[in-house]
Amino acid sequence: MRGSMRSKIVDGKHEMHRDNTLSHETVKLLKTQDANYINLKLQAERNKVARLREVLHGTEAEKVNTHTVFVDSDDEEVDLDELEKVPPAPELDRATQRAVSKARESQYKMLAARVKRLETLEKSSHKLQVYKNIASAKGQVRKDVDEETGRVSYKWRKQRTK
Repeated sequence: MRGSMRSKIVDGKHEMHRDNTLSHETVKLLKTQDANYINLKLQAERNKVARLREVLHGTEAEKVNTHTVFVDSDDEEVDLDELEKVPPAPELDRATQRAVSKARESQYKMLAARVKRLETLEKSSHKLQVYKNIASAKGQVRKDVDEETGRVSYKWRKQRTK
């Protein structure tokens, strides 16, 4: 529960008042915890996106089959023509192909959603980092807004170091 609470009866009705003022140290701690949580989620999301990309990486290109032959001794000869006569994998029926393409499409949609979430988490993390830099800044900070793009930039006044 934040702050202290007090209550009283006004005109026969019960009213509750909260004192929601938090100390500067408490606010600073909460913002640090927020930043740490967002960075934790950001790292988890990066791992999930990387895993999805690994899974989907091989689905677009034609797979090149390699065949490794193990022999008992160096003197043993292997007829490579016979090995290449291995029958190809059977073609999938139409229903199975449709199911596979549907599953692949849903995985690509999931990847796009995760990439979008990753971008929003990165923006949030960057914004919290900027706020942290502003709060811990020594000297004055000036906020500049670009009128065309709407981007916000912060500039610190130069201070002489002793």
